[in-house]
Amino acid sequence: MSARGYWILTADIRDINVYGTYRQAMDEFLPQFGGKFLIRAGRKKDVLGAPRTRQVVIEFHDYEQAVKAFQSAHYQRINALCVASSVADITIVEGV
Repeated sequence: MSARGYWILTADIRDINVYGTYRQAMDEFLPQFGGKFLIRAGRKKDVLGAPRTRQVVIEFHDYEQAVKAFQSAHYQRINALCVASSVADITIVEGV
């Protein structure tokens, strides 16, 4: 059994309306690649460093699927909304 893959996104939102459109597009996109939100807003407490204001974790069936989803032409169109509305970092990691 292969380890799950995850997108870890941290962002500072600059335009909440455009970011809202990005979030809606993600709701439609993720099921196509077997992705699901594990963390999306909610309560948080910053305990070390200077993290961004928004944290999101998305789980995929495996690491390869997480990479494939990010590299897809469909996501790259959606990502333009993320770039236009926020300063964000996305890291793809393999679980244990």
